[in-house]
Amino acid sequence: MRRGEVLEQGSVEQVFNEPQHAYTKLLIQAVPRLGDMTGSATPRRFGRGAGEAATVPLTAPPSPTVPTSAAPSPRVPTSAAPSPTVPTAAAPSAGVPASSAPSPAVPASAVPVPAAPAEAKPHLGKARPVLEVRNLVTRFAVRGGPLRRHVGNVHAVENVSFSIAPGETLSLVGESGSGKSTTGRTILGLEQAQSGEILLDGYEVRPSTRRGIRELRSSIQMIFQDPFGSLDPRQRIGSAVAEPVISRGLASRAEASRKVDHLLRRVGLDPAVRTRYPHEFSGGQRQRICIARALAVDPRLVIADEAVSALDASVKAQVVDLMIDLQEEFGLAYLFISHDMAVVERISHRIAVMYMGEIVEIGSRADILERPRHAYTRRLLDAVPVPNPEHRRKRLPAPEGELPSPIRPVGAHRPQTRMVEVAPGHFVLRTLEEIADEPLPQIEPVPSVDDALADEMMRFGRA
Repeated sequence: MRRGEVLEQGSVEQVFNEPQHAYTKLLIQAVPRLGDMTGSATPRRFGRGAGEAATVPLTAPPSPTVPTSAAPSPRVPTSAAPSPTVPTAAAPSAGVPASSAPSPAVPASAVPVPAAPAEAKPHLGKARPVLEVRNLVTRFAVRGGPLRRHVGNVHAVENVSFSIAPGETLSLVGESGSGKSTTGRTILGLEQAQSGEILLDGYEVRPSTRRGIRELRSSIQMIFQDPFGSLDPRQRIGSAVAEPVISRGLASRAEASRKVDHLLRRVGLDPAVRTRYPHEFSGGQRQRICIARALAVDPRLVIADEAVSALDASVKAQVVDLMIDLQEEFGLAYLFISHDMAVVERISHRIAVMYMGEIVEIGSRADILERPRHAYTRRLLDAVPVPNPEHRRKRLPAPEGELPSPIRPVGAHRPQTRMVEVAPGHFVLRTLEEIADEPLPQIEPVPSVDDALADEMMRFGRA
């Protein structure tokens, strides 16, 4: 279906294997497939074809002509503005409701597509990490009994360590409840950590203090899964994007207004929509607004917590491409939290796999997706769905025994574990018993391996 009209129908095999309508073909092409990035060393955009299902024909929101002569933002270059030959209103995100978009359709050929290289070029190297997390622990108390005594803890995050370099994307993956989102929220001070260190540019910050929170939120911003829930329904879009700038005293209201216009253009929206409310936008457009708001304070790192999980396939591809473009342009670092392995493959430089609050494997994108060593990582990859009805029927065997619980009694000890380096920069979590029974080959550090990464991951006797 599209806009209330059935375009094609048939059996599952017919629609997936022999689609006839162009829109059906575009929808299937827009679904990311794990393995498309094999042999590619850096993130790569989905490209125009993946998003055409949502942009053809594209309807523009009604808005007056907006002058492009405003002074540029300190962060957004003038070149980010669309070409004068293409109306800005032709570039908003997909999914504009028909009731709010009565303008005539614009052909796909009129939609500007950036002529960027096929692969993103990260700002990696020997630069000091933007963010370092060392042995982070976050637990939640469990109370029970008539006196509501402290009887146990939810071990949400256990001794998590990683670093992110400027211009790098580290993806945190794992099943629901593995501790991915709690890790991101703890870094920003939205959850309280029991122990561990958080370093920005090599200097420790404490989210438990006001000064630490200010430092963190000036350098790190977060994009949440539900864009509608993260926007105030009573606040106009322009005010929502400008609020972080004005509240921190980073610019006057006039300067903030100009910056809002440029940020909205940069994420593919017409600045005229600044007077609208969140309910007037589609999910993809609201997420673009949240991205613009995150960029308003010129952060160095953006934590994207399931930022594209709630979007349909074609809009998801557009938002991922936008994030890669912004990373190239501004040198942003991303902590990309997701359970969608195919999207993670597209956007990541490195991947950390979390299970039961711990990082069980961390390495380059190719190491994790093409040469996984931990049993949980392999099972996670085997569970990735593909748009193929034959493959879908090959059911995985159900896990045997009782599912493990992250809740442990007070005073309970975890098995002693150790991160073992199985290849340069590729680490796997092993218990001491596993190491004794089946030792993995030890790899001597080589000069090209980041010393900070080696130091943070070679931890012994974790409890």
